[in-house]
Amino acid sequence: MKYDLYPSLIVLLILGVSLSSILKIGISRAEALVSQNEASIDNQLSQNIPATVYVVSNSSFPQQNPLSFQSLSPTATVIVEQPSTPTPLGIFQVNAGSGMQAFVHAPTGLVAQPYVILTVFDSIPGTSIEIRGFENLREFVCTGSPCALSLLGSSTIQFSAYSASGGKSPEVIARVRVSGQDGGYSVVIDSVNQLSQYRDSCSNIWNVKDLSGAAWLKFPESPFQLNTNKIEHLLAARLIVNGIVDAKDCPGGGMGGDLDYPTGCGIERAKTKMIEWQNQYDFKIWSTSLEVGVPPKILKSLIEYESQFWPSNQRFYLDEIGLGQINQLGLDVLLRQNPDFYNKICSTVFSDCSLPYLSLDPPTQALVRGAIINSIDATCASCANGIDLEKANQSIPVIAQLLKSNCAMVDLLDVAGKTSVEYDDLWKFTMATYHSGLSCVQDAITLTKKKDEPLDWAGVSPNLNCKGAKSYVDGFWNNLLAFDSYLADSGSTSLVQVAPTFLPTRTPISIPLPTEIPSKAKVEVRVYLDANGNGLPEKIELLDGISVELLLDNGEKLSAVTLNGKVIFDMTGYRPGANAIVSLPGLYREKSFTLPKDGVVQVDFVFTAPVIPNTIP
Repeated sequence: MKYDLYPSLIVLLILGVSLSSILKIGISRAEALVSQNEASIDNQLSQNIPATVYVVSNSSFPQQNPLSFQSLSPTATVIVEQPSTPTPLGIFQVNAGSGMQAFVHAPTGLVAQPYVILTVFDSIPGTSIEIRGFENLREFVCTGSPCALSLLGSSTIQFSAYSASGGKSPEVIARVRVSGQDGGYSVVIDSVNQLSQYRDSCSNIWNVKDLSGAAWLKFPESPFQLNTNKIEHLLAARLIVNGIVDAKDCPGGGMGGDLDYPTGCGIERAKTKMIEWQNQYDFKIWSTSLEVGVPPKILKSLIEYESQFWPSNQRFYLDEIGLGQINQLGLDVLLRQNPDFYNKICSTVFSDCSLPYLSLDPPTQALVRGAIINSIDATCASCANGIDLEKANQSIPVIAQLLKSNCAMVDLLDVAGKTSVEYDDLWKFTMATYHSGLSCVQDAITLTKKKDEPLDWAGVSPNLNCKGAKSYVDGFWNNLLAFDSYLADSGSTSLVQVAPTFLPTRTPISIPLPTEIPSKAKVEVRVYLDANGNGLPEKIELLDGISVELLLDNGEKLSAVTLNGKVIFDMTGYRPGANAIVSLPGLYREKSFTLPKDGVVQVDFVFTAPVIPNTIP
């Protein structure tokens, strides 16, 4: 991120120097060399490679049954290097991103054999993990992530992830529907007990909604769905030069010219590691976006556009840091716009934080900004490859907060709320302020008004007088619109994933057991909207006509519809101790319990009333 206030930058802007031009100068020669090699690489990767599922039969040894999965993506949990230095400040941790998290999602389109993909993301890099659980009554173990779990049909899947250090993820329970169609199977996840409620912070700030249904705005169910397999020339060069990729067998060691761009052979050698590296931040991007309310594809596209995922200073003539190329002036915007963020920073630097950031003298403000810079600067001479990946990850919430602060600045412009200005126009103004500062955009708007031209991006952008501002935003936006075409799930990559081992059904104890007394229990399900917040189902709050399903561990399913907010399942004759799941199909709510011998199992689904605004927009 750069602004037009540095004297050195003014000179460079006059010369027309920017990151994109540097990359074009250094890499354009490589693109011609790469083009003839990329086709052969992609052709090799696009072939289906059979994954092996071990299914235990009556014999004492596993049987290997080849099972081909279409278009499976590369491993998403690979962390390329283990950081060697601790995080200096614990102020940027995102709640949703801490610890170990497991996810499930279904493949897109029709598949030859039904399966779902289980993925695990851990905040501790390099940790070995296992995924253990049940697909209906079939117990399985995956020794890595992602894991392609084959299905026999519609299923209930329960699983957790376990780390070698003793950690465990929250349990995931999902209902998966499999339907046969002409040409294959459709796999749909009907419900999952993880409910990620994404709120668009910038949309709320502007009070402008997206009406286009843009693909880049959709929040993915899993960080795995942010995986890309894009050729990044600058990243490939960094991986080769720093010895992370061995390209010694290539002419020139895989690098051309003055070691400033990769050759076609270098790109080929670096491709696998390049994909791993560009996806290692996806969990942090996903969880940060969920918490801060910034679209994750915008956040990842910005990181790619600014640094190509290599967290060091890419513009050596400027003091710009890390994955987002943040400088002191950008941090000044963040600290002015976000008092809560300032308070968290200040408490790590000073004992007295009674004064707001704007009231501090310039040297003291510089100390606060310096604390942030120190915490996100991933350059580390003592670390492997000179990069501290822990700090790189820690910088992602700062980038997201800075984007949100720039959204707030755009709201100060005399365009927000105008009927001629769409949601995506406001994001383009936000990226322009991120790159060139608010005054640059404001001046362009003022000039556009004098010309009586539309105040959307198409009308304002030609009037931007800051060198490189328009090309920066247009280039970034083109990358964002092309994001989905590089998704690893889109079918352009087909690498082997971990397949599960299905464990044999445990042999029952051969001791005569007493005759089991059938259950006489009942399951009472109540569904209501707790409008008054007292935690009790009032008569007026009961919800009728809600579909309720009860699934037993033997696969038997009972269903009913609420009347007077209630459904009662008579479980007389069923086996006590059976595991069961009660769900509200389509409403992403479900609860599990063990069936007792008698009595009433009370299951309540309570919905809260939405927040009603005090004023009409």
